[in-house]
Amino acid sequence: MKLLLAGGGTGGHVNPAIAIAQAMEKRYKDFECAFVGRRGGEENQAITSRGYKLYTLDVKGLDRKLGLDMLKSVYLAVRSLKEAREILLDFAPDVTLGTGGYVCWPIIKESIKAGIPTLMHESNIYPGLVTRTLGKKCTALFLNSEQTKKFLKDGKNCIVTGNPLRGEFCQKTRKSARAALGIKESDFFVVSFGGSLGSKKINDTVIEMMADKSSRIQGLRHVHATGTRYFEEIKNEHGSLADESDLSFSIKPYIDDMPSVLTAADLVICRSGAITLSEISKAGVAAILIPSPNVADDHQRKNAEALADANAAVMITEEELNARTLRKKVFELMSDGRKRRKLQENIRKFHVPNSEEIICSQIRRSIR
Repeated sequence: MKLLLAGGGTGGHVNPAIAIAQAMEKRYKDFECAFVGRRGGEENQAITSRGYKLYTLDVKGLDRKLGLDMLKSVYLAVRSLKEAREILLDFAPDVTLGTGGYVCWPIIKESIKAGIPTLMHESNIYPGLVTRTLGKKCTALFLNSEQTKKFLKDGKNCIVTGNPLRGEFCQKTRKSARAALGIKESDFFVVSFGGSLGSKKINDTVIEMMADKSSRIQGLRHVHATGTRYFEEIKNEHGSLADESDLSFSIKPYIDDMPSVLTAADLVICRSGAITLSEISKAGVAAILIPSPNVADDHQRKNAEALADANAAVMITEEELNARTLRKKVFELMSDGRKRRKLQENIRKFHVPNSEEIICSQIRRSIR
């Protein structure tokens, strides 16, 4: 059984594809897969480091403003259709699955045209452009959330599966995660990050809060991931925060074992990408969400609003974000255990159990 997985542009499109590949490998001995990603994309490292075969396409995101950038995007998209056909001929998949982003458009379009069973997975609450245009033509369209159906004209082929997560997220408990990280049960553990590449706005705000003496309350531990491109600059200016002997407040370029850290946390401060939210809902951790304003269709704000409206998370927009506002929210959730537990209880409702099992079964079933 040969599966071709297409998606890229960000880790949010690549990680679900990797999770699906890992789940399929565990279940089917005859399974073989390959990936299609963006040529030169940093997110491809997650694919190649695991030894998977990778094809690449020279494509870029569609610029919505009329001009040379839009014309270049359209030109590359049209040209990529020929490359997509060549990939399909070379790998000869039994089934194709797209996990979102502009990379998957030519592969999904050509797979449908060639009569190959074609699936898509939409991780965001508001569906992306590729999902809105090609989803109804697919054999099946997997959705993270039931709410996504209201944005689709025809949802007959939709199956709510949740977001597939890497196997590490299914093997952690709060007790084992805190023990592995050396965190006492009495500690209030906060973790913050601004996405895989980091966020200057979140970095500036969190670092200002951590550096303020009024933030240092007994029993509070806070780890912040700056992103590799920002770490050295922040380290040079705030060297004490990079001192690993200080267990209360510390910064890192990135978090290696995110499953353990999220499962151990009492509170997470982060963006609201779909996969991050699925990881948080699986961990059942209270969250302060700061949606990125620099993403297509403003989908992070829509993701965050859905959780905030369900009392499953607290949302702060970038316009509202500053050290004083953030500190106030952290202290409020630290002191109000009842409110924090309600957030934890409600965010767990957004987790779809057995997501990987549902998707794997549907992939197998779609093959003629």
